[in-house]
Amino acid sequence: MSKPMTDPVIRFWKSVNKNGPIHPIHGQCWVWIKSLQNGYGQFTISNGSKWIHVYAHRFSWQVANGSIKDDLWVLHRCDNPRCVRPDHLFLGTSSDNQLDLENKAIGRTGIPVNVGESNSACKLTGEIVVEIRVRHSLGEIGAELAREFDISESQLYRIINRKSWKHV
Repeated sequence: MSKPMTDPVIRFWKSVNKNGPIHPIHGQCWVWIKSLQNGYGQFTISNGSKWIHVYAHRFSWQVANGSIKDDLWVLHRCDNPRCVRPDHLFLGTSSDNQLDLENKAIGRTGIPVNVGESNSACKLTGEIVVEIRVRHSLGEIGAELAREFDISESQLYRIINRKSWKHV
């Protein structure tokens, strides 16, 4: 299938809605309106011999700022994976991405967001988590506790070892 031979930058910006959601700190997102891959905008460009898919936010960064080293990622200040607004994007390593994720999960107030009971998919409460930890420390068997509270054993051990529900 052939693609139009127009300038890829012109073609790119025709696929962006500059009236996206407004981030409370960074302002209006510019949202990719075409195809997605893993929730991120996907753009097709020619490398000279064939058409390849690139992430739209990565292409946007390159248009605005130039080339990117292979080991760097393009991260979102706004946490909107479809946003391609250059000033919402910044470069970082895989480790920077993980640290950014962890920092944003805590939020600016120091209160975890979308964890524990604030997560709509949550089965437990903070009180139940404390009960699980106490009962396990008193010798109750993990498999029995997991069954009683209708959670997997792996989830139970993440709770006990404070890998999840860290804030309780």
